Amino acid sequence: MSSRVVSGMEAVIEKTSAGLVLFHYPKDTHQDHRAVAACAVSATRHTRNILTYETPTSIDFNPGVFVDIENFIEKKEQMLRVHTSQLERNGSHRKSFLESARIVAAFRGLQGKIPYAEAFAARRMLLENL
Repeated sequence: MSSRVVSGMEAVIEKTSAGLVLFHYPKDTHQDHRAVAACAVSATRHTRNILTYETPTSIDFNPGVFVDIENFIEKKEQMLRVHTSQLERNGSHRKSFLESARIVAAFRGLQGKIPYAEAFAARRMLLENL
């Protein structure tokens, strides 16, 4: 873990007064995702609200927080098309990157009781003024 990266993350969190920080789920087969997550865990040690998100390379991801993206699923796919380095890679059962993203959004929506969802695992979540 790079102390320079952790310090840089801390500086951004402080400068922006971030009330919520999101980063890769730490259990991942991609070494860059694991490295970023390890640094972010340290950098957010004083942050109240921390969510981690899954990627196609996440392992054992078990979300408990769901965000309704039904009105944004087309925009998400449009944004993913810009990620050209990933478009040709095959997911499970030979699904394209875009097909896989929609399938995951539908599955996470099913879990969240909505048509499409983005899912997160909470590392720490402070609920105030309920």
